[in-house]
Amino acid sequence: MTVSKISKGNMSKEIIPYPLDLIEFFENFDPGDPYMRAAISELQDSLPKELLSSDSSWFITWSQAGKRIIKAA
Repeated sequence: MTVSKISKGNMSKEIIPYPLDLIEFFENFDPGDPYMRAAISELQDSLPKELLSSDSSWFITWSQAGKRIIKAA
């Protein structure tokens, strides 16, 4: 793992990477928070296009809940 440094003014902080749990992000998502929305956009932009298709296996599983219909863009 690579340690990253974040600097702001005269302050700097080391960031040690750790594994992320996407379920935790979904459980705490606030659609009104512009930083969360920007982060989701960055994640989406980095995903392979085949994962962003309605015939991908994760989406088929997710859609079985039947709670929400996603309209095509």
